[in-house]
Formats: sequence, structure tokens, C-alpha cells
Amino acid sequence: MPVMNTQTLLPQLRFPNFKQVWRVKKLGDITTNKSLKYNPKVDKRYFKCIELEHLGSDSGCLVGYTDGRNVKSVKNIFTKNAILYSKLRPYLKKYYLCDFDGICSAEIWVLTTRNIAVSFLYALIQHNRFNYVVNLATGTKMPRADWKVLSKTTFLIPPSFLEQQKIGIFLRNIDQQINNLNRRLVLWQVYKKGILQQFFSQQLRFKQADGSHYPAWKQKQLHELLTYEQPTKYIVSNTQYNSTYLTPVLTAGKTFILGYTNETWGICAKQHPIIIFDDFTTASKYVNFKFKVKSSAMKLLHPALPNINMKFVFEAMQLIKFRLLDHKRYWIAEYQHLKIPFPAAAEQEQISRFLSNIDHKINHLRTRITTVKQFKKGLLQQLFA
Repeated sequence: MPVMNTQTLLPQLRFPNFKQVWRVKKLGDITTNKSLKYNPKVDKRYFKCIELEHLGSDSGCLVGYTDGRNVKSVKNIFTKNAILYSKLRPYLKKYYLCDFDGICSAEIWVLTTRNIAVSFLYALIQHNRFNYVVNLATGTKMPRADWKVLSKTTFLIPPSFLEQQKIGIFLRNIDQQINNLNRRLVLWQVYKKGILQQFFSQQLRFKQADGSHYPAWKQKQLHELLTYEQPTKYIVSNTQYNSTYLTPVLTAGKTFILGYTNETWGICAKQHPIIIFDDFTTASKYVNFKFKVKSSAMKLLHPALPNINMKFVFEAMQLIKFRLLDHKRYWIAEYQHLKIPFPAAAEQEQISRFLSNIDHKINHLRTRITTVKQFKKGLLQQLFA
């Protein structure tokens, strides 16, 4: 593990036995973005083709590739240990350290090293200074990073190749930990999806304490199970959010928690869980804590009767296949009339508890991933001068 060092031109954290002062180097002196153009008529070896969408955003992962043997657009050749970095919309921070040969989009830089450990360069491109310079992009709608600017930018580099490797490999090990956690997260998400399908198709059912079957499920329209409330009185007044404030501001969309407010009035604080429903996209979120909202473009859904398990209803809604045809509000006109399979209260409770346990594992993994990423972020700033 690195130890503290506060000397000039040295990082805050340093591995033992390295004493040399770091040297100022232009990026263009330690790496190049030049690569050979791929000619499918001459060379058909490269069957893995990486497009922009295949690079994971700010994660250094690869989410796929296509068959490169029949491509028609301009492609660049890359080889193992090259670093792919998207020059298009660089603020997305899409990059990948290759472990195979292939070809890639011309909108991707193929970075190869000159007298520097590739693992160190891979860590360097994730540093704040690199991110700042690479985002001095040209263009507005489709901004592209400027290699002329980036290649002339100076960075502090340890002269010892061994120290470069140690730093790079240390951070790569953390990346591996993040990737392993991400894989576990995906497996749990896939497992939950499969279990949901089995529960709501009734291929998988719980039994009562005496071993007998629960009553047959009924088909219920959502408005029979849920009432709605307009969110007007819960809308936040000031959107200057701060993570130190207490009350989350929610959206039913992907972001979910937009930020936190210090407003103490107009807080939605129900005695039961509710579902927030985006009236335009039909996206929904399950909420069991106090909150405010930013927009009126949603409905707050409450149980219409006793013995309705809101977690069960929410999970059933996630399986509804609903086609959006127009930009309009959907709950009153259409969505509330959709049907879901609905069991007895005791079976609802058992299913809900089972799914909540899976959610707990998923949320725990998400928290661990966030924690390790924050740990890595701090190390990146301290391991570089």
C-alpha cells in the first residue's frame, strides 16, 4: 500500500522505495493516437469491431462488439494493450484497455504508449487534469476532443517504469473489484427479473402454513387497487439542492433522486408506501420515505382499499407492456384501466417480502460499487503529482 509523501513534484501517496522526482512530460511525448486504417480487402483478420456504443461510460468496461469482417465505414486498427478513448462527446468519458486485437470507429482514438507503462497511461486518462483538457472540445451539437491541444498538455510522470506499473496495476485491481461487483449486480437483477416472471405467471407460488394452496388469483384493474393524488402541494420551490439537506426531491424517471432540499413545508409523509407515476412516460418508483417533487407531471398513487400491498402492486406494474403513442397524460385516460393479476393479501405479503430481500441485496451491491468508485476517485488524485 502507498505511504504518505508531501514533497514538491511528488504525489501525496507513494509506494515505498521510490525517491525520484516526477518529470514533466507532454502527453504527445508518451503516447500517440495514430493508427492504421483498416482495409477489409487486404486484411480480414480483425473480426471484432468496437463502435462508440460499445464503450462503457466512465467505467472502462466493454459492453459488446460487432462482426468487423464486413464493415463498410472507415475503421482504425487496434492491437492488444491499446487504449480506446472516444473523442466524440468526451465528457461521457468512454474508454477501454484492450485485451484483444480488432478494429474500431474512426471517432475513437487508439492510444498507444511511448516509453511509459500502459497501465499508468490508463490510470492517467482517468485523472481530473486529463478530463479537464480532453473536454476543451470543439463543436456544440457533436463536440470532439482536440488532439492538438491534448498532446501538448503536460503531465507529471514518474521516471521509474516500475513505479508506473505499480500505480497502474494497483488501480487496475480496484477496477477489477468494481467489475466483479457489477457482474454480481447484473446476476441479481437478472435473477429478480426471472423470479418476477414466474410469480406473476403463477408458475411459482407460495403455500399457506398448513400446506394448502392460496385462493386463485383475480384480474384487477389498477383503479380498483389504487387512488391517485396530484403532487401540486409537494412541489419544491427552490432547486438549489445540497447533499447536506435532509429531504429528497424525487422524479419518477431514471434519476429518481434529483437532489436534497432544506424546505420543511409541503413534504409528502404518508403512513404507507406510495408509487410515484410519471404521467407522460408511465415510469414509476416505489417510495417508502418522506419526499418532495420537482414536477406536477406525475401522479401519487395510494392504496384504494385495506390489505393492498403496495410493493406487490408496484412490481406487477413493472411487467406491464404499454406502448406510448402520444405525448399526453396517461393515468386517467388509459393506464388506470389496465389489469394485473392479484392474489390474496397473505400471498401478496409473502411475494413482497421475497422480492424485498432481493432488492436489499441489489441495493447493497449498488452501495458497495459507489463506495469503491469513490475510494478509487480519491486515490487517483493522491497517487498522481
